[in-house]
Amino acid sequence: EEKSIIAIEMMKSQKFFSDYLYDKIIIELMATKEWIQRDNELVIDAEIYNTSKDIWVRNVAFPLSKKPSVQEAHKAFMRIFKLEEQDPPFYEISIMHQSPFIAMQWNKLIMESINNAMRIYDVSSSEKSIKFLMEELNKNNQVVLNDVFASLIEQQTQKMMLANVNEEYVLRTIDPAVANELRESPKRKVIVILGLMLGLFISLLFFFVK
Repeated sequence: EEKSIIAIEMMKSQKFFSDYLYDKIIIELMATKEWIQRDNELVIDAEIYNTSKDIWVRNVAFPLSKKPSVQEAHKAFMRIFKLEEQDPPFYEISIMHQSPFIAMQWNKLIMESINNAMRIYDVSSSEKSIKFLMEELNKNNQVVLNDVFASLIEQQTQKMMLANVNEEYVLRTIDPAVANELRESPKRKVIVILGLMLGLFISLLFFFVK
C-alpha cells in the first residue's frame, strides 16, 4: 500500500528524526559510555554530558557544537538503526545500543511516532479537503453537484474517523520488540581468539625469519 511505503521511507528521514526522536533520545544516543548489565544501569559519559547540570560539555571542533545537531545525531542514529524488508509486505526494525532495554524502548517509540505522524498528516489533509468541499457546496446551486460534494465530504469524514480511532494506523506490529538477553556486539570472545591466533602467527614468523 502507498501509505506503508511512504511511512517506511519517512522513518529514515532526518525530518522524522528531528520531529519525533531527537529530543527524546539524544542523550542516550550520543553520550552513553556503557551499560552495566547486572544492575541495568546506563552510564553517561561525564566528558560529553553533565547529568547534574543538564548540559552538554563535550570538547569538539567547529563546525560541531557541544550539543550534537540534528544532522550529526541523525547520522549516528542511522548507523545503529536497521530497516530490512522481509517477505513483502513485512519489515523488520532493529536498533543496536549498549542497553537492550533502551533499544527496545526506541523501537516502540519509532512505531508509535510513525503511526502518529501519518495520522496527523491524513487528518490535516482531510480537514483541508472538507473545508474546500464545504465552501464549494455553499457556492453551488446544482442539485447533482451537491450530491457529489456531500459524498466526497462523507468520504473524508470517514477517513478522519479511521485515522483517529486506530493506534496502529499505517504500520502494525506483528512481533513486538524485546530486549536481548545475550550480547550481540561486539563479539569479544571472537576478537580475543582471533587476536591470540594473529599473535601466535607473528611470533612463529619472527622465529623462522631469525
